[in-house]
Amino acid sequence: MSQVVRLEVFSEGDARCLMKALEPYEATRDKVEDHWDIRVTDGPEEDRFLADVIQAVLGCFADGRVRGFVLDTGDYRLPVGDVPGGRSAY
Repeated sequence: MSQVVRLEVFSEGDARCLMKALEPYEATRDKVEDHWDIRVTDGPEEDRFLADVIQAVLGCFADGRVRGFVLDTGDYRLPVGDVPGGRSAY
């Protein structure tokens, strides 16, 4: 069964940066109302998938290339950085 991680991103520039960081994986980006929805699907390294995705997106934030996003693994929802009010909770 494929694992999917979803990111809610609030600027087009941030979405482009995260898509580039996630290139080793299959990722799609769609504009949804007030944010970009990025869905990342696991690849051949399934056991490293979640750790790799988290490292890539947090690396973009730590480097200052991305201002903020919400990381949604299905089990956890983690707001990082500049996230609009009300977006951090279900």
